[in-house]
Amino acid sequence: MPKLPECCLASEGDPLAKILYAVYNRGGDASTAGLNFQGKPCPEWTELPENVRAKWEAVAALVLDASDVWAVADLTLVESALYQLEHRGRGDTSDA
Repeated sequence: MPKLPECCLASEGDPLAKILYAVYNRGGDASTAGLNFQGKPCPEWTELPENVRAKWEAVAALVLDASDVWAVADLTLVESALYQLEHRGRGDTSDA
C-alpha cells in the first residue's frame, strides 16, 4: 500500500476539523487520495487558508452538535422503551 500524503493523516489529539479534513482527503478511490478534483495535491492542514480551516471547523462543530442531539435522542428512546416496559399491562402509559 502506498504511503498516504500528509494531508490524509491525523494524529491523536488533533482537532476534529483536521481529522475530518484528513478523512475527506483519503476517502473515495485510493488512487486519488490526497488529490483535489483537478488531480492536484491537497495542502496540509497548516497550509490551508484560514477561511478554509474555518469551514472545516464549522463542519466539526455540526458533527459535535449532531452527536449530542443523537445521544440525547437515543437516551430518550431508551427511557421511553423502559417506561413502556414498566407500564405494560397496567393500561397506564401516560407520563403523569
